[in-house]
Amino acid sequence: GAATRPCAGCSRVGAVLFEDNDTSLSGAASEGSANLVRLLLARGSDPLRSDQQRETALTVASRRCHRDVLRALLDWVRVRDARTAAAMLEHADNDGWTALRSAARGGHGEAVRLLLDAGADVDGAYDGHSALSAALLEGHGEVAELLMRRGADTDVRDAEGRPLLYLLVLEGRCAAGVGPRRWSASRRRSAPAPTG
Repeated sequence: GAATRPCAGCSRVGAVLFEDNDTSLSGAASEGSANLVRLLLARGSDPLRSDQQRETALTVASRRCHRDVLRALLDWVRVRDARTAAAMLEHADNDGWTALRSAARGGHGEAVRLLLDAGADVDGAYDGHSALSAALLEGHGEVAELLMRRGADTDVRDAEGRPLLYLLVLEGRCAAGVGPRRWSASRRRSAPAPTG
């Protein structure tokens, strides 16, 4: 067989491998070590376990856009029942950030695509903020376009009932190329066809 090289981050994370597999899983995700993540999952680490901020390994990997780690975690999700998969994909940390919203906020299009393909709720929101609002408010137009193509609700409103477009204009944060005209066109495309 082929020789295996030590994975990145193993020296830092591996020291606690047998003490606490779940803590090591988050550490491996943070370091971007997909090989160690796979090993820990195979040894029974619980990817639903969270730290004191309620972040899971999936949230950390999404925020940092560690694509190979995301793939390893999402491969684990794909062979679980729907309830477990939803619990992992829709888990929110103490500030209400899910893996999808974290990836969108960071402008990590590939991570957003992987999470949506795995079944993450494109419209999941906390205090009225969705992945779409996170992407737009941070100026990530390409990620916003991806979310809209995947069916994101463009009529999302914040906790005070203000529409997202209003917030974008108010804060002067319209993402390049995702201004009012494109917004309206996206809403027309996603509107149901008239019947009769």
